[in-house]
Amino acid sequence: MPKQVLTDQQIIVGGYDLTSSTNAVALDYAAEGKDCTTYGDDTRVLMGGLKTVQLQAGGFFDAVPQDSPLFSNVGASDVPISIMAQGTTDGDVGFFFRSMAGQYSLSADVGELFKYSLAAGASQGPLVRGQLLNDSTETASGDGAAIQVGAASSTQTVYAVLHVTASSGSGDQTLDVTIGSDDNGSFTSETNRFTFTQATTSVTSEFLSLVGPITDDYWRINFAIAGTGSPSFDIKVLLGVM
Repeated sequence: MPKQVLTDQQIIVGGYDLTSSTNAVALDYAAEGKDCTTYGDDTRVLMGGLKTVQLQAGGFFDAVPQDSPLFSNVGASDVPISIMAQGTTDGDVGFFFRSMAGQYSLSADVGELFKYSLAAGASQGPLVRGQLLNDSTETASGDGAAIQVGAASSTQTVYAVLHVTASSGSGDQTLDVTIGSDDNGSFTSETNRFTFTQATTSVTSEFLSLVGPITDDYWRINFAIAGTGSPSFDIKVLLGVM
């Protein structure tokens, strides 16, 4: 089977891209095993209980912009975290969830590089296995690529996350991001499904969900950029159906 070389993976916490200072990530997804053995069973029987999500990340200390947001996020709930597990090409597999950072640690031995480590778990909702819809720096309004993520049945939910990790301009720049779906890759009959809160001069992130059924199986982002002084935004969007 093909091997995956870890060279262009990413980790995004809220509106902050920690990729350039991180060199290790571990994401654990598990279900509690609950004993439901009864009389007559000759083998211990387990039933899947509540699921758990745990993230461990580590790398090298970077005061700007890593330290302040990680320090402030300890104990905060519903901070979106995304991991580009496969790469940074549209359609690549990624994972995302709403987190609560439980630990932020700094350490160093004499003569060694100053290191950080982060531990976080899910604050609510699932770990979503999705696909990357967009990872780019945008300077003008437009549409992303059409990605065939899949349809959602009546028992499924569509989850989406937006990370805006950089913004520049004259101070009046705005970014409006939506996600649409269609039953064909040409998007001849697009329906808007998600509308994110407008981004301005600050980095930001947002996690949204939509209950099925949705028969469309193609998805893409749409973005409208306005402002003066050459407005620019770094945008990362993932979407998954579960």
